Amino acid sequence: ALSSPNNISNTMTLNPYPWLQDTSLADDNSYIDLTFSEEVFSTSGSTSPIDISDLSLTFTQNDGNTIGASIVTVSKTNGAPLSGGEDTIQVGISYNNPPASGVETIQIIPVHAYAICNSIGNRLSISDCTVNLTLNDILPPTITEVDLVADTIVSFSASEGMFNNAFGTGAVDIADFNLDLYSNNGNASSAQIVNLSNTDQGALTGGETTVLIGFATDLLPSGSEEIELRPASNNAIYDPAGNPMPQTMISARVTLPDRLPPEIIAASTSLITSNAFIKLPFSEGVFTNDNGTGALDISDFNLEFDDNGGNATAATISDLQQPGPSGPLSGGEDSIWVYLNITGPPSGIETIIIESNGNEAIYDSAGIALS
Repeated sequence: ALSSPNNISNTMTLNPYPWLQDTSLADDNSYIDLTFSEEVFSTSGSTSPIDISDLSLTFTQNDGNTIGASIVTVSKTNGAPLSGGEDTIQVGISYNNPPASGVETIQIIPVHAYAICNSIGNRLSISDCTVNLTLNDILPPTITEVDLVADTIVSFSASEGMFNNAFGTGAVDIADFNLDLYSNNGNASSAQIVNLSNTDQGALTGGETTVLIGFATDLLPSGSEEIELRPASNNAIYDPAGNPMPQTMISARVTLPDRLPPEIIAASTSLITSNAFIKLPFSEGVFTNDNGTGALDISDFNLEFDDNGGNATAATISDLQQPGPSGPLSGGEDSIWVYLNITGPPSGIETIIIESNGNEAIYDSAGIALS
């Protein structure tokens, strides 16, 4: 049948409802721009601007660095106060324990289904305005551990994979690190990095959380020296998100092992007037065992005698005593008295030389042999 004006309505246009069209999180996580399909208002009044109380934020830590977040402002994108009827608003966010490490999430929704509306009063539904965002990683990488793994190799560990540029590529190299040596009155006075490798001592490819740093000292360390490591600059070491490790990030100090052999201080060695004993000083405390224990024994020394045509015919070591004399040696003395038994009265031209009995007789506390 043909329609007539009496059995059909006129064409009617549906009234619009607002919805969230786009979101944009600031690089530093400080705000989110919310763009709607049309101008929006607070339902507290058809011309009232959106207010903080119209929005609800839920924060999830996900074991990240930041532990909380809250909305602190709503404004125009230029920071000016809202007047009502904006199609884009900026939501300012404050964080507890910033910066974020890139795993934390936030959800922003209208506080209820009647909180936000368009110019004709149609409501913005929660399902059409749910913002779920993961915060940007802006947490700088940190030094987590340094350990001496060999005499001249230290392991350097960071909280995240390390790169030498802000794009998450490129392996770190020698130029990206500074090594400082503190002598602490020790024998070595300086050190420099000579190589870098992965934990298998292979080439670095980028993204390693632990690297091995080989170094060399100008002189053998005596056990009091310390080293510390830090980035060479504020743009030397980066995490995968491009956050630089600050140059002020300094490792704990690592004490270098004693690798300096003990010595007889020849210039201070002396024979007393009566020829009864030799005052024998060492550069440090000495022991008879390579584990830094035990008192020196007569068998740890050789005594060379030369009569040079004089009257005395022989000389041997008869005893070892602590200076004073203060009794038998106990181990760790840095000076001893070596008593002599001389055959025949000396005529003043005879000579003696005392030395260690080979390279495995006298040791310091670190087990380094006097040679």
